[in-house]
Amino acid sequence: MIKRSVKKSRSGEKTIKRLKKKLDIIAIEQLRSEVASLSTQLEQAETAIIYAEENAGFWHDQVMSLDEQMSETNCSLGITKSGEMVVVKH
Repeated sequence: MIKRSVKKSRSGEKTIKRLKKKLDIIAIEQLRSEVASLSTQLEQAETAIIYAEENAGFWHDQVMSLDEQMSETNCSLGITKSGEMVVVKH
């Protein structure tokens, strides 16, 4: 009886070890997939940031140029509390 239990116990331990190894492999593959996905998302976000910074710089230059031109006509640009851009006459 005891010999049979020992054999079953060892067999069960081997099965558990194999299952754990398979689960570890599956978990690693899932993590690799998630890392690849996050890497792609990061690259896209970095590209969007670069575009947004370039776009913001362009519009800043446009506003500064317009403000300079308007100052020659006794007008200037203003921004309301709600964020609207307005022309103010002096």
